[in-house]
Amino acid sequence: MNRRNFIQSATLMLTQKWMSPGWAAIHSALKPSGKRTPDLAKFEQMKVGVSFHFGMSTFTGNDYDEGTAPATTYAPSQLNVDQWLSTAALIRACYAVLTAKHMSGFCLWDADNYDYDVAASGNYNDVVASFVTGCKKRNIMPGLYYCILDPRNEGNQGHVDWEGRVSAPYFSLILRQITELHRKYKGIGLQVIDIPRKLSADERWEIYRAVKTLNPHCLMMVNQTWDISHVNQGRISSPDAWPTDIMLSEDALPPEGGHDPWVVYQGNRYYMPMVSWFPSGPFYNGKKYRDWFWNPYFKTRPAADLFDLYQKTVSRNGSFMLNLSPDTRGLLPEDDVEQINRLAELMRGSH
Repeated sequence: MNRRNFIQSATLMLTQKWMSPGWAAIHSALKPSGKRTPDLAKFEQMKVGVSFHFGMSTFTGNDYDEGTAPATTYAPSQLNVDQWLSTAALIRACYAVLTAKHMSGFCLWDADNYDYDVAASGNYNDVVASFVTGCKKRNIMPGLYYCILDPRNEGNQGHVDWEGRVSAPYFSLILRQITELHRKYKGIGLQVIDIPRKLSADERWEIYRAVKTLNPHCLMMVNQTWDISHVNQGRISSPDAWPTDIMLSEDALPPEGGHDPWVVYQGNRYYMPMVSWFPSGPFYNGKKYRDWFWNPYFKTRPAADLFDLYQKTVSRNGSFMLNLSPDTRGLLPEDDVEQINRLAELMRGSH
């Protein structure tokens, strides 16, 4: 069976299961909450989190990698996920998110029936497994990031199509891989979806309900993306980022008056905590966006600047999520760890 037929068969089996008698009603009832559920209340107390951008882009030096490099380009020499999480623990991170698949299409686990992942690279370390295990050891809620934009799997290598909708075969792969992650790795508390506008509303609902069916306590964080985050400030969800359980604001603070968790979508109110997600790196090529992945010129922002963002986020009823960027060794650079140490000292002094 070739790859396309496998994907189509797997999707058909999932659809048949989900649309079986009695199940369809349960499936359709899965939606963002109009009340403060125990899961949302628990997350609301988590004022600090981290994310880790690591993958093919780390080795090509391009945040917007198109997946043209061979899998063997991914070659960490001293991979140590425990070091990443030890650094996160310095600032008392309550949750952590790993880029399981970014826009290059490269997967940080041995993905089923897929040829662009850690197994194909020759470095068989299952980074997702190490990450989830390390999080649980430290009582940190593990989360996974999955990027919809993917020139390699969209068949657009050499061209990044930021707006065009995904094809049916690629959506089948998306659904299969996200389903696989939640079946294979237990206890995932957060699922981040990036560049959601490339999906139709029905496709976003399909992902939301697939995750909730397999993992009812997992909270969906669908990125509002940079431009929209600076406009809506967590007050109203973008239609392209719906459904979501948490307002994920990219590199943007909550409004000065504080985040009101009663978020409006199409005239209805939903209870949604807010996460302000900040890259720790410098501006990407001097533009308005900052680096998320490590590169030879990467330098973590001064601790004082990060502390200012932390204070403003938390005082405005948001959760501060700081991105950290391991290098080609598979380690957080020493200078960057030192800045996080200094940030931790500032945070301790503020309490």
